[in-house]
Amino acid sequence: MPERALITLAQDAEDASSGLRVFRDSLPRNATQITGVIGEFFAISATLRQLDSAEGDPRLQPSFYRIREDVGLLCRSLQTTVGDVFAMFARSRDRSRQMVWEDLQHKMNQDEGEGLLDRLRCYRGVLQALFDVVIGRRPSSLVELRRQLANLAAAQGVPSSSSGSSTPRPSMARPQSRIHDILTSPVAESVDWNYERPPPFAPDPPLQSPTFTSSSSATLHSSQTSYSNEHALPGTVGHWAQLIYNGTNPVTPFRHCLEDQSECYGIVDLTSIPRTAQDGFVLALELPFDSERLWVRIYWRPTDDRTRVLIMTKASNGLDRHYCVPLLSLKLMRNQTCLKLCRARQDGRYDLWAKLNFATYERMVLVYCTLAAMKRQDHRGVSHPMLLDAFELTTSDNLGEREYFAGAIEHGDMRHALRLFRDRASGGARLEASAKRGPMQDVPIWTAFVTKYADDRDWPQYEGRGVVSLAAVKPAPYVFLPRYEPARNRAGEYVLQFTTSEVDAIAEHHRRARRSLSISCVTQESNTISHHPGRLKSPSVLVQLPGFAQYADLHTR
Repeated sequence: MPERALITLAQDAEDASSGLRVFRDSLPRNATQITGVIGEFFAISATLRQLDSAEGDPRLQPSFYRIREDVGLLCRSLQTTVGDVFAMFARSRDRSRQMVWEDLQHKMNQDEGEGLLDRLRCYRGVLQALFDVVIGRRPSSLVELRRQLANLAAAQGVPSSSSGSSTPRPSMARPQSRIHDILTSPVAESVDWNYERPPPFAPDPPLQSPTFTSSSSATLHSSQTSYSNEHALPGTVGHWAQLIYNGTNPVTPFRHCLEDQSECYGIVDLTSIPRTAQDGFVLALELPFDSERLWVRIYWRPTDDRTRVLIMTKASNGLDRHYCVPLLSLKLMRNQTCLKLCRARQDGRYDLWAKLNFATYERMVLVYCTLAAMKRQDHRGVSHPMLLDAFELTTSDNLGEREYFAGAIEHGDMRHALRLFRDRASGGARLEASAKRGPMQDVPIWTAFVTKYADDRDWPQYEGRGVVSLAAVKPAPYVFLPRYEPARNRAGEYVLQFTTSEVDAIAEHHRRARRSLSISCVTQESNTISHHPGRLKSPSVLVQLPGFAQYADLHTR
């Protein structure tokens, strides 16, 4: 195989899956089938990466000759199928998506004898069987799968060997623009089905979700990992979690990290990845722990917002271990620098299913808020109060988060609770907005990290009428709600619009501060706020809101 050919094909499969999300949104009658196709493409991508890792593994590479010919045929056939999908994207520029989708289905079903979903299942089955061969197993299904693949390849006009000949059919090279451009840009010329099959191509950089990705994460051997900051396709159903982990968050290390490793104590289930794909779930998030010794994947089903947690690690003998449960079945708890995922028992106690160890405060916050929000967005709802999560980053040993301020803000007709937390184990601090009422009460909506502003009393600028600008806060708030963005002013700055009662408090403090420029201390209710004469030229909201002002002294407490 050409160097990294499997990775290139895996990326193409991910690109095809990303583009198909637009079609799923547009074609509700075909949404179930397209969801299955998306899941199969993701599962195929994961298995291709697994094979690539095997080919580079000194323990497994000597056995790779056993499957090389089969892998070559599969890749040529899969490449042809992916090319058909890309061609469909191109045709959708001047035809309806319903029309080009039906044309593709007719072509595959009638002309080649195997529909898109069925052939993707065939590819995935062959890939898994070939991987079993490499690791020393003897899959009984391989003979039938080989026959099915050979028949499909023949119908496609794909040569049975890389040196074989076949009468080429007309083809069209893969479009060089990104999938987003293909799906949204109007063009005058039409694209017909009479095209040449694309030769092996070097694709554009893949439309990856902005998650922590790796070249071989499926087998936990990645040596090259990076954060991608590309946005999901406009108009797709890409999950909001894909925008959270983009590598821009500040880093506040815990002062004392636990020596424990991240672990999962559940039941090993090596069928969880293909089963999750078959059930219509797509990968929303993938995160490494303990120097990539353990990986956490979050799968999400767009039709009902169901979520599954998949943990991947390896046993001491090198064999894969996969664990998978619905997120709804887990209770989130904090123990110092660990986040515990627990199963509830009928006697009111909890069993530890997994623990995730963190080195930094911000990463723990983002993972917790992501899981807590996704869990409550599931259409089925939390089945028992024991499984509800509320302010779980506080701890009984007083080493977790402490609430320094609680108030109410508004955004349109929505009312949110605003809280300021400081973490005693790290010194980190953040603002969090959550629903103030209703079934999603106390579920995180957004959070903004403000640790570095502890010595700057002017980072929130009061603009009057209860509006506070967060223009100085970088990075922007992290949002845990689909299709939502925190309030902004006309300058594009994020703002807090406090409710009437909070505005009255601001106004009163504003008047008192103006009269007290030469006074070193201002006392409001039970809060004593120390000031330096002359610092109140533009009184900040820290001075004007009871309790909020304590943040100025966070680092000294």
